Amino acid sequence: MHRGISWGCLAFGLLGSALVCAAASDLSPLDEPGFVSIGNSESIPDGVVSALVEDHAGMIWIGSPAGLIRYDGYRFRFHVHDDADPRSISGNFVRSLLLAHDARIWIGTEADGLSVYDPVQERFESFAHDPAQPEGIAAGAVTALAETPDGAVWIGQRGGGLSRLDPRTRQFRHFHAAAGSEQAPNDDRVQALLVDRSGDLWVGTWDGLVRLRAGEDRFEPVRFEAGVADVLAGKTVWCLFEARDGRIWVGTQQGDLALVDPRDARASPLAQSDAEGDPSATVYTAVQPLAQEVWLGRTSGIEVRAADDGRLLRRLRHDPARSMSLASNEVRALLLDRAQLVWVGGYGGG
Repeated sequence: MHRGISWGCLAFGLLGSALVCAAASDLSPLDEPGFVSIGNSESIPDGVVSALVEDHAGMIWIGSPAGLIRYDGYRFRFHVHDDADPRSISGNFVRSLLLAHDARIWIGTEADGLSVYDPVQERFESFAHDPAQPEGIAAGAVTALAETPDGAVWIGQRGGGLSRLDPRTRQFRHFHAAAGSEQAPNDDRVQALLVDRSGDLWVGTWDGLVRLRAGEDRFEPVRFEAGVADVLAGKTVWCLFEARDGRIWVGTQQGDLALVDPRDARASPLAQSDAEGDPSATVYTAVQPLAQEVWLGRTSGIEVRAADDGRLLRRLRHDPARSMSLASNEVRALLLDRAQLVWVGGYGGG
């Protein structure tokens, strides 16, 4: 089921999603980007955005607790679950989104399993947990999705562990944590996934970060140099981002930051910033709009950091005195689109 809503005037309140007015390629490191509000409280219910992705046609898909929303630049189109329509999305609370290489969109929900949207057929196929079918998708919120070069989809679940789905055969392979085992991640509470340019899988759990090298069957932990504090141990890894130089940026729910060299899975902690910031602010998401900058979405706004050494350059926050500041300081989703615009999604619009 879906419904169309006309796009409201940009003068409406700063709710939910915003985009940077200037193309990222036109910004210098000293520029202060401006944000323009998109939509209103009807087009993005309660101003809550949980995930963002751009499809192959350039449309922006918005995950929310009230359904999946497609924005084409003019209208918002809602996709919500309909008990009478088996081709509808499996559930309305969207937790994660993935654009696959074949143009399909994979949708992870809070309590209703996994769906995939076929843009050609304009319909959804769903995978719901069934206790009578242990070979199907596991129970638990689908918090993270990633795709391998051969088209397989990795699924991270809160409590359901890690699974690998072959879209051609519709078969799942499950990886559940077991004491002392290297055949699965160290924790069944998976929060973040990343397949890097080498095809390696990085798995962020509620107990740090592990990697599965392409073609291997052993998960290896990320390690720190001797004498350096392991800032990821016992922490919930929420953000995984591969920068242009190939290094992996890692952020935790507890506010920690680390840079990982994929050549040896060695990590280096990044120093927390000055007293103006909240060192415990969750790191949810990241993009790299400029070669020299990485933007991190936190509960305290956006941190702009140097891509080479991770030092803090500036912060972007909601400022009631600036009409083009962030709509909200709680930034849950960042997306760099093909036009080099940065889309920002938050919880509640401030």
